[in-house]
Amino acid sequence: AAHMTQHLLLIAAIPPLLIAGAPQIAWAWLGTGTFAQRLPQPVRDACRRVSAPVPAFAAHTATLWGWHARVPYEAALRNPALHALEHATLLGTALLLWSAALRPSGVRRNGQAVGIILLLATAMQSGALGALLAMSRTTWYGIGSDAASAWGLTPLADQQLAGLIMWIPGGMLYTVAACGLFLAWIGPVHVRISAAAAAAATQ
Repeated sequence: AAHMTQHLLLIAAIPPLLIAGAPQIAWAWLGTGTFAQRLPQPVRDACRRVSAPVPAFAAHTATLWGWHARVPYEAALRNPALHALEHATLLGTALLLWSAALRPSGVRRNGQAVGIILLLATAMQSGALGALLAMSRTTWYGIGSDAASAWGLTPLADQQLAGLIMWIPGGMLYTVAACGLFLAWIGPVHVRISAAAAAAATQ
């Protein structure tokens, strides 16, 4: 459960805060604003493709589910370097996902609609993984739950609690963000409707 809380922070709390902090401004102040322009064109094209909504969603989903399979999960717990790689890939793909959702390219309103779908789809796929962990009648892993007994939990109860953490609080984070995007999406429409109503009232 503690490990899952750590993962949840890496994929659903830290990335949107980093993106909201507009780090590109700090990089520009440091004189690295033209770094992307100095990259070879094929590299820039590859970065653009992987940061598009569908590839970003696919990469993050595959990374999340892949690291929660038994063999990679247990290997990461045994090997500190692999554990660091696990966290780096979870954070990196989450940054791609949240960037695609919160900083859409192209037409702004269309991008916001895509961001809503992206976040809700992520809530569903991560929630499905959490639900599977929470409702399982057997433990998925043979390592990592030794400390659970110190909290009065069996390994199975620890796993089920971890699943609930990913399923409920995790899903709420994505849903709240999607609601925020929805309000921003309908904002211009609301302004136009209000302006039309006010114009009609004065006639």
